[in-house]
Amino acid sequence: MLTKGLSGDSAAGPTPRGHGVEGIRGRRAAPGPVRAKGPAMEMTAGGSHLDSAPFPEVAALRERARGALLGLAVGDALGAPAENMRPSEIRRRWGRIEGFVSDNPAGTDDTEYAIFSGLLLARHGSALTVTHVENAWHHWLADLDEGPFRGAGFSERGTLENLRRGLAAPITAQHRHAWSDGLAMRAAPFGVFAAGRPAEAARLVAVDGTVSHEGEGIYGGQAVAAGVAAAMTGAGPASVVAAAQ
Repeated sequence: MLTKGLSGDSAAGPTPRGHGVEGIRGRRAAPGPVRAKGPAMEMTAGGSHLDSAPFPEVAALRERARGALLGLAVGDALGAPAENMRPSEIRRRWGRIEGFVSDNPAGTDDTEYAIFSGLLLARHGSALTVTHVENAWHHWLADLDEGPFRGAGFSERGTLENLRRGLAAPITAQHRHAWSDGLAMRAAPFGVFAAGRPAEAARLVAVDGTVSHEGEGIYGGQAVAAGVAAAMTGAGPASVVAAAQ
């Protein structure tokens, strides 16, 4: 399901909330090279392969990367029906939730924007700049009246309004929800890319987030990205938390 948005034939980006990753297809990415390297990792728009580590390490990194991204998508789909509901409302409606509560479970913008960030890394890697991110927002989102890549969450909507008004980053992040978890929700790919390098993961996610977030919004994304980077190389819970701080 997640890999549909990472195919070499089409760009991936956010679709309306509730449509899930099944809605990602159709519009082609902007032309340009689609290759970037991280430690023991080479990523392309068609996927990724780990190329410079011993085979056991390659296999472990690949499985952790898969777990991080699929876990994000599954967790998003599990929680989507109960989004913004109080615990008492959830218990009253479903009782204790132990599985999907929808016949057709699908994720939200949380999964969609994580794919969006993954594509930015696949194209630019550690050379990612704020200009790259801003251009991608215009190409896949702000400059389209309709299409598969429309904003969903509050922070995305605020960012899109500013981009469409002709503002440039970091001014685009000056909106009411710049503090939100909108960056944290799409931060996992940065930790996967910068496996074992929490500081680099935090740096890259801040570059991505400059277009849409400020202050606590940036810090939240950095914490998630750094924690994932530590976990990618087998760090235990205490070390993951320490990396995220």
